[in-house]
Amino acid sequence: MTPTITAEHPASPEATALIAELDAHLEPLYPSESRHGFSVQKLVADSVAFFVLRVDGAPAGCGGIKLSGTDYGELKRMYVRPEFRGLGLGKLLLDHLADYARSLQVGILRLETGIHQHAAIALYERSGFRRVPPFGDYTDDPVSRCYEKRIPWASMTYRHATPEDCPSLAELNHQLIRDEGHRNRMTVAELEQRMRGWLEGEYRAVVFETGGEVVAYALFREQPEEIYLRQLFVVRHRRSQGIGQRAVEILRSQVWPKTKRLTVAVLVANQRAVAFWRQVGYADYILSLEILPDSSKRSATLEQKNVVSASPQLNTEH
Repeated sequence: MTPTITAEHPASPEATALIAELDAHLEPLYPSESRHGFSVQKLVADSVAFFVLRVDGAPAGCGGIKLSGTDYGELKRMYVRPEFRGLGLGKLLLDHLADYARSLQVGILRLETGIHQHAAIALYERSGFRRVPPFGDYTDDPVSRCYEKRIPWASMTYRHATPEDCPSLAELNHQLIRDEGHRNRMTVAELEQRMRGWLEGEYRAVVFETGGEVVAYALFREQPEEIYLRQLFVVRHRRSQGIGQRAVEILRSQVWPKTKRLTVAVLVANQRAVAFWRQVGYADYILSLEILPDSSKRSATLEQKNVVSASPQLNTEH
């Protein structure tokens, strides 16, 4: 079996036939107001990038992507013919569309599908898509589901930080502190000195890069039974692209031993970070309360234990 995927005009005979088959499949399942698939004319009018999947030259499926600038790409008219299902072709088509979006520096994929598309929903969820509220022109519909997946622009590499990285790590640490609203008031020079001390001691740092550009870093301490992730930071212009999640996947699969508990601490006030860590599998474990000297104000930090993976969020202890 030799599958190929090629760009094709939606009005070509083979593309038109595939779209007609998909419409015939969906028509008895959903009322007309719940069928949002683009016609061939709409695909052309909206400049949807359209692709046909072939197996040994025979048309086996199709899919398209409609770009909303660089904000996101919406998958349209995903279909694999019944006789070609179960061969991994749907995943192949999804990956191709993601690569197309990535090549145009689009970091988010979205889609709308129907509740009766059980195999499609299972494929999307296995491929990393998650349920989201209706987006764009979609509205609440009991037979409709919307999904989203964040994708990095390019493949990401990692390297262990050296003392030469301390100036740039200090700059990123300073951004981290300001972005999170932490009360740490250290200067960049002071942060650099502290970072050198950490790396000379029990901490290790990993730098993540795409295309030679530093996009994230992680600072952690390994102990006999635990790895404590002190800092995880994604540079500002590369957020919402799945980079933080990919960074933690790399840490877990290639850097950290799989036999140790992983922990992270998050400021209670940083609700975005708290939500992220919970989403990827962390469970609330400790709530630390404090009273500052000469102050009636009380604040709290939340430390979360047990790991799965992560995304571009920030940690408390800076």
